[in-house]
Amino acid sequence: VRIWDRNSGDCTKVLEGHSDSVMAVAIDSSTVVSGSLDNTVRIWDRNSGDCTKVLEGHSDSVMAVAIDSSTVVSGSLDNTVRIWDRN
Repeated sequence: VRIWDRNSGDCTKVLEGHSDSVMAVAIDSSTVVSGSLDNTVRIWDRNSGDCTKVLEGHSDSVMAVAIDSSTVVSGSLDNTVRIWDRN
């Protein structure tokens, strides 16, 4: 996952950790959430670029993610939607 400065067009961070393609991304002011073909959801600190949590539980690719102040939601090709406590 790459974070880009929308004014300059420069890549400011590269978030590395998934072992397969990233299919979904959601952001808020402090967090990036990504879902991948590796069946995981990762939570990243937007400022540092550090992965703060790996959410495992899907048995197939994660195709959708969403976040709010306390929750991450992920949708997968395993026909499930999971609701995670982001803390």
